[in-house]
Amino acid sequence: MKIGFVGLGTMGLPMAVNLLKAGFEVYGKNRSSGREQQ
Repeated sequence: MKIGFVGLGTMGLPMAVNLLKAGFEVYGKNRSSGREQQ
């Protein structure tokens, strides 16, 4: 399953990482591009 995640800040990035660990395909978008590369 593919999931889009908007906002990779203090709360959003760990949440997106947990989704990745659970086996989801995650596409992240953030206001600043640096967080998208992690």
